[in-house]
Amino acid sequence: MNVSISDTFRSRLLDRRARLVATIDEVTEKADLRELLNQVDAALERFSAGTYGSCETCRDPIEADRLRVNPLTQYCSSHVTSEERVAVVEDHRDEALQASFHALEPVALRHAFEMGGDFSDLFGELPRDRAAGAPATRLPARSFRQRVVDAVNASLHVFLHKKDHQSELDKDFFRASSIQSNLLPKCGLCLDGWQTYYNYTPAGKVGGDYCDLVKSKTSDDFFFFSGDAVGKGIAGSMIAAQLHAVFRTLVSLELSLKEMFERANRLFCESMAPDYYATVVCGRASSNGNLEIVNAGHPSPFILRSGEAIPLPATGLPLGLFYTSTYDVAKIQLGPGEGLVCYTDGFTEARNRLDAEYGPERFASFVAQRSHLTPEELVQACVDELTEFTSNASPSDDRTVMALRHLQAFASQGDVEAMQERGAMGQR
Repeated sequence: MNVSISDTFRSRLLDRRARLVATIDEVTEKADLRELLNQVDAALERFSAGTYGSCETCRDPIEADRLRVNPLTQYCSSHVTSEERVAVVEDHRDEALQASFHALEPVALRHAFEMGGDFSDLFGELPRDRAAGAPATRLPARSFRQRVVDAVNASLHVFLHKKDHQSELDKDFFRASSIQSNLLPKCGLCLDGWQTYYNYTPAGKVGGDYCDLVKSKTSDDFFFFSGDAVGKGIAGSMIAAQLHAVFRTLVSLELSLKEMFERANRLFCESMAPDYYATVVCGRASSNGNLEIVNAGHPSPFILRSGEAIPLPATGLPLGLFYTSTYDVAKIQLGPGEGLVCYTDGFTEARNRLDAEYGPERFASFVAQRSHLTPEELVQACVDELTEFTSNASPSDDRTVMALRHLQAFASQGDVEAMQERGAMGQR
């Protein structure tokens, strides 16, 4: 393997190993993560032995694109394991799921101009399969990254030759912001047995936080999502848009949360650059107060119960770090009036003028003391508290906070409509 490419893969593995060790320290169930850590250490040993990137079966070089998707793989495309072959077939059999990725290309073009430069670095190091001046070779059909990079760079070339740069840039900012706003769920939704509310504040015109509420089509359950993509601005917004598309499609397949996240992780590894990942917490809420939650490396949500804010630690790694990641599911029963608060690190890592961090401990104490409030009142109180803490300074990172509350009893249809109307008015 080329020395510079080998060094790149080794550097990425060391970074991911550090994130893996940090997650192991947080989670309760550690067996799968420790096995993954053993695999990472074995891969690093292959670097020392000079055998990294060689197929264990035929000793031929493993394709760089396969190593990009799964840096722990030990087999070339001709000798993939049966487990990986089954996973690939499962991930790619759903036309709707594949369409969710391709649908992002026009989004990327609309958002392109914020970066103001070449976009190859946005997607990491791309394979070079031809020398300068040589005839172009056909790209692999599934190379979504390359198609986006080529399209964005072509659009940028045209854009830079326009006379009225700022006018076009302002229009594109407006379109990007509108697109992201349309991806957010309705604020103040009241679902069977639950009240919800959230506040989404990007650091710029678009952001990399992810927030969604999705009703199940086959039951009274609903899914809530809170996530944070690496980066802000255009890079973060593209990843957040992909999270929206992937999970909306996976929810429609009626998978378990464990299956949903493992498939989302594999697809995320295949479609994104190696240096980009996302933390996501997702819950499936039933009308009787039952919650199933997966926390993929996201800041711990707080269960609001008996005047306390009880943190829910990670149950797995962020999406996009390791192709073979698995995810445990936490099960919780909420009683009437109990709730949950999800947030992104832009909220708890906000700093004041003395450079002091707001911090998760202060946030936990604040929401615990106000656990009796409705979700709308609680979210607004959190936003007001942080605004006062930062002296109304503009956020340096995207901030999202979402609150959910299990109702005292099933509300009448009139009560539900009244609460929904109140939420709609608050949103306006």
